[in-house]
Amino acid sequence: MADQPKSNNVIVKRKGKKGEVIKSVIPWKCFPLFFTSPEEDQILQNLPLFDTNKHNPLKATTDVRQQSIIPPPPPPQVEKLLKRASAARQNTGYSNLWSIYTIVTAIYIALLGIKPTEQPESSTVNHNNNINKNDDEDDDQELSCEAWTWIQDHISWTDWKLLHRQVKEQLILVSAPHPLLTYATQTVPFLTRDQVTQAVHLLKLQSKFHSGSISSKSSSSSGTMAMRLSQILKDAHGTRNFFAILLAPIYNTPTNGSSSTTIHNANNWTGIRHSCLPEATLELESPTKANLVALYDHDLDVSGDLNNSITISTVPLDHGPMEREARRRCCRLPDIDDSLFWDSHTPRPCLLCRHDTKQSTCPLVMSSRQSTNTGKDPTCSITWKESVRLGHYYFQEERYSDAKACYQAALATNTSDNDDMQNDIRHALGALQLAQGKFLDAQLSWKNAAAKVDTSIDAHGGIQLQLQKQQAYRYFSPSPQQQQQSSLAKKKTQAYNYHSHFDDQCFVTPMLKATTCQELIDIATRNGQWTTGRHYAVPTNDIPVHKIQGLLDWFVPWMEEQCAPLMMKQFRLLPKKGKEQRQRFYVHDAFFVRYQGKSSSSADDSSHPITNNHLPCHLDECTHSAVICLNDDFEGGGTYFHDYDTVLSPSVGEVVTFKGDSLRHGGDAVVKGTRYILAVFLYLDRTYDPGNEVTPAAAAAKSNGSGEPSGPKHQVQAVFREAKKQKTGFSFGFDMG
Repeated sequence: MADQPKSNNVIVKRKGKKGEVIKSVIPWKCFPLFFTSPEEDQILQNLPLFDTNKHNPLKATTDVRQQSIIPPPPPPQVEKLLKRASAARQNTGYSNLWSIYTIVTAIYIALLGIKPTEQPESSTVNHNNNINKNDDEDDDQELSCEAWTWIQDHISWTDWKLLHRQVKEQLILVSAPHPLLTYATQTVPFLTRDQVTQAVHLLKLQSKFHSGSISSKSSSSSGTMAMRLSQILKDAHGTRNFFAILLAPIYNTPTNGSSSTTIHNANNWTGIRHSCLPEATLELESPTKANLVALYDHDLDVSGDLNNSITISTVPLDHGPMEREARRRCCRLPDIDDSLFWDSHTPRPCLLCRHDTKQSTCPLVMSSRQSTNTGKDPTCSITWKESVRLGHYYFQEERYSDAKACYQAALATNTSDNDDMQNDIRHALGALQLAQGKFLDAQLSWKNAAAKVDTSIDAHGGIQLQLQKQQAYRYFSPSPQQQQQSSLAKKKTQAYNYHSHFDDQCFVTPMLKATTCQELIDIATRNGQWTTGRHYAVPTNDIPVHKIQGLLDWFVPWMEEQCAPLMMKQFRLLPKKGKEQRQRFYVHDAFFVRYQGKSSSSADDSSHPITNNHLPCHLDECTHSAVICLNDDFEGGGTYFHDYDTVLSPSVGEVVTFKGDSLRHGGDAVVKGTRYILAVFLYLDRTYDPGNEVTPAAAAAKSNGSGEPSGPKHQVQAVFREAKKQKTGFSFGFDMG
């Protein structure tokens, strides 16, 4: 059991798992930084099955008058400012976004009748302010003057200037999903046809349902309409709303003869510090409760000791107008237990700002960079563990060259072959290559890592899983084409007739007999152990094919001899006559999957929730995908392709092959019964040739010069990354925690 916080500044560590709540805290004030009209609120309330507590738990913050002190209504100019901010978020070059948020927050506080008191010169706030006086950012001065004229009956100009300054020092921005995004994810997929129609009319989305065609064997298309409505709402409301949180009272609160408004003395916010590379994130659960959620598996301090703070990002790193403020904040809070680069009474930039000096706008980093004669900032010296943290950050930002450099630096400085962290780094290097579409390189990296330290790799689940799949799916065996070319009696691949869809991006092919499909169902349901962690948003019930020997024995020859050659033909990947086949499909993952309708016989089985009747729209982390239909004794179901507003409902034994990384698709809702499929995820890459591997120099020549990948697969990376943020992307579970 985790240790509990102790008093007297004793350092208390608890093992925090990624995604777990470290602790909950109570904001002093919480204000919305977006605008909804009464008409919009009424529409939400009229939506079928809309529940304010479930879909909009932060509703109380949308009306400032519901705070502890009831102020007059905000002036109409605030609505205009918030609408400007909403538009500004679509344009990352808009520099006044931070100014709008701080001014709106200050207006709310002024309307509550709260007046600030000047801080003593010795206080932390003034000390940090002096650092920022060297900065030339005065873009918000004109807007601040204008805003004061709207509320001058409530606050003097002198108090307004001080209030606005203190808000800028202490404001924390926290994001929360739009109510319609939550509604689209949690409720829309389960609406009936009539309920979907009602929602479409209320939201005035009728025109969105007049395009495309629907091909479904079911007489009811409620599932198809629900899938489309859900994705339309996600596309329209994927941008999260911002809320303003103030940690401590703006006015002075004397404690033992002193006063302070810093984070560290703010009630249960004690021990929270800003960082551009945080250990935790802040999530707003309600207007009076916020949670610190771990971003990594980590030993985090929950004692509240100033010298051992938990770091969060108090301002979003948006690669735009607010990131400059986030970087500046690294200089505002002292880190007195670490004087490696700065003396014990001087603020120290966070790890990211110290390392990424070319990007940093931190005054201390800039000053140090200008004063050094070598051109290299002394703050770049970091530990190997810090290199790993930076590598994970750059990986998430798709800065693959930087991530690789950090991982390699960590390996070079930590020489312990038996250290678990070493294996984590090797696993991350392979995942880094896979993210760039270099499937074979990734597998070779994991294979070489296992060969180097085979005694400790057994303890690393991620690498061990890859080794199991390498053996099961024969990555390093000759490709089917190579086998046929070396065979005296070449086995002829069976010819199949297939139908093309979506400009030759998708094909439906009858390939299996009904008896074969039933045998596969019997093998899987008799011998398999169901898992539920395959997808971010909806837990699919599935079994990895490589875990069931009977399935694997049938699947591998069928894939190599029938399906893979057919897909080479379908996607026009066969070489010209007389040329050698230099590409092949590798099975990255294959799963036996079931979707259960609400009226299925196992609806009351708590281990298999009836909510598992569909899969939201997503892109696959692979180049090509295949779905094998194994039964038809169910209602609904099929593979839904959002961009074409079409459901393909294959017959038993038919195989749907498509470009999984570019066609947004999902599993249409099963209304009744149980649907069984085999889902296959493939990478197209060069054939394995142990005697003629690509050299690092040749591999670099294939990149775009910066070490980042190029090519059609990575034209959709930005889309997929946003899908991950919205928890709608399909992932194979490479955990960088």
